[in-house]
Amino acid sequence: MHSIQCPVCFQNVPVDRLVDGTAYCPCGHCFSMREGRSAHERSIAIRLIFLTLIFGAVIVHIFNWDTYSLKIIIPKIKQMTGTANVADLNLIADICEKRKKDNCEVHALLRSYDLDHSQTDHLVKAGEILMEHKHFAEAVKVYATYFGTGGKADDVRYNYAMALAEAGYTQEARVEYEQLVHSNSKQKGDPKFNVARSYVELLLKINAYSEARQVIAQYRQFGPTASLFLDKEWRQINSAIGMDSQSRLPAAATRASINQ
Repeated sequence: MHSIQCPVCFQNVPVDRLVDGTAYCPCGHCFSMREGRSAHERSIAIRLIFLTLIFGAVIVHIFNWDTYSLKIIIPKIKQMTGTANVADLNLIADICEKRKKDNCEVHALLRSYDLDHSQTDHLVKAGEILMEHKHFAEAVKVYATYFGTGGKADDVRYNYAMALAEAGYTQEARVEYEQLVHSNSKQKGDPKFNVARSYVELLLKINAYSEARQVIAQYRQFGPTASLFLDKEWRQINSAIGMDSQSRLPAAATRASINQ
């Protein structure tokens, strides 16, 4: 005979307290034994459901994190409870990167930066991931924070300019591109033609033909192989402003005059 459990105090009712189908619980409650069996069965069902949910959660966790399942569980719990430190968050970011979980990585990187502002490389990495997923508005905020802390890297500024343009901040993007072009003109080595190309595309969108023409002219002076740089755009610009569409430069378009 199965034990009967009290639906009030959940104690098992002794056999000597079962009389004519009625159970008299030590807590003072009396009830039908059928009611007790039902309560007992419900209790077992609840336990089974609870164990099933735990088992399912373990399976999902192992599936999501594979060989990192044990390594990440404590840092993740600390992250969810808001008690994770920089080391915990950096570990999470590293594992998320290896498991290709970009949202997880970005969240961990930015939270880690919040705790330690010397980790500006986290801002750069988070910005790159956001750019890859075309989350341009979020990338703008991350890059703005980077430059607000004194960051100066030109490759990061290029991403910032592109993010600004894609997010609709045209004038702000223009300022960043101008700074990149000015910086590029002073540096030795190969010019950054990708920067010039992106800048010209932006200028053409806003019909700033004269400025676009100047940028192309400047980059065409970096060597013979650059003499036809953005030739299609050059002809488009010259046609728009009513000038000769040939690839030659106007006499006044010297490098010195452009950089002034």
